[in-house]
Amino acid sequence: MLTCDRLRIDPAGASTAVDYRITNGCVETRNLQLAEDGRFMVEKDWHRLTPEQLSSLVLTNAILAHWLTRRMGIFPAIQACTRRSSTTDTAMQDDPTELAA
Repeated sequence: MLTCDRLRIDPAGASTAVDYRITNGCVETRNLQLAEDGRFMVEKDWHRLTPEQLSSLVLTNAILAHWLTRRMGIFPAIQACTRRSSTTDTAMQDDPTELAA
């Protein structure tokens, strides 16, 4: 079975598209700029989305939410959106009274 672990969202009439990919259970993104000849050129390198960034994107982008649940499964997609970052874990170890939202 073929699977596609990449998604490009190309808003109609926009000069910028966004690529998403799943790598090792994490979601990464990069922006693409439309050149004059109609081809997309890579504007930035891939970077990993934090759980907070991913949650925000999933809440506002139904296409991305649907793609993630189809590619990762519902439970891994939810985990990717709620997993605490290592910086949050470190802060919690330094101050156990500080609660993450």
